[in-house]
Amino acid sequence: MNPSQPPRPSPELWGILPIVATPFDPQGGLDEPSLRRLVNYLIRVGAHGLAPLGGSGECQDLTVAERQRLTDIVLEENNGRVPVMVGTSAPDTATCVELSRYAERAGAQAVFAQPPSDAPPDEAHQFAHYAALNEALNIPIVVHTTPEMAPAFVARLGRELEGVQYVKEETSPTGGKITRLLEASEGRLRILSGGGAFLTELARGVVGVVPGSCGVASYVRAFERWQAGDRAAARAEYHRVLPLVAWRARCPLEATKEFLCRLGIFRTTTVRRQAGQSLLDDYDRAELTAILEAMGEPV
Repeated sequence: MNPSQPPRPSPELWGILPIVATPFDPQGGLDEPSLRRLVNYLIRVGAHGLAPLGGSGECQDLTVAERQRLTDIVLEENNGRVPVMVGTSAPDTATCVELSRYAERAGAQAVFAQPPSDAPPDEAHQFAHYAALNEALNIPIVVHTTPEMAPAFVARLGRELEGVQYVKEETSPTGGKITRLLEASEGRLRILSGGGAFLTELARGVVGVVPGSCGVASYVRAFERWQAGDRAAARAEYHRVLPLVAWRARCPLEATKEFLCRLGIFRTTTVRRQAGQSLLDDYDRAELTAILEAMGEPV
């Protein structure tokens, strides 16, 4: 960050901030109308923020130009209604910086990124990566941790780099790492989890959860009931969505898209890396029908 510039803003990344699934048209290109419908659906069911271009948004299978276009669409359709943190993980630091600067110019409130996958997974390289992002940006950075990143090291990033204000922690064993990270950072860093142990993560002190685009309405109601102090209602709402969560777990990308097709939001279940092969069969689809009927609206 340029010393002459004012302190970077600190947006309130809080609550349920779903990863925005990436829709493809029948030819494999970005399906812009479906993406716009998804943004509006997620906001309509109460999402407190949006997180496009995470791993379950298939960021690794998109070109830089596609990622930039997707960033533009989400931010344009959102139109300032909720905070947007854009995923900018990349194989190298230069590409991550390029994507992050683009997201900032487009209007993102924050970026979230893992260390570069092509660099050695040691603390020196990882620190240099986040230092480069810190220098390049004037919006907050969410450190998306990898398994080898120790809580003490992540806390150091928060102490020494002004832009590092949040952590997206979902590596196993998630719970203990969240607690150690909060202790190591002495409360400076705010933690977002993946929701794998939703209620336990809230109890440990996470400020937000980043699930997929599936069952967001239930996550929102569970979170809000937890924040209101009604733990029993929060648990009941979370238990309501658990069958859907379990159903999605075997093939998360295609399953999410099948769910969104059922709601009339997506047109196809295309997943690029599957090259036209479906991991779901008629039994899986019948089970989704039963789950949705049991859940009722909204989902």
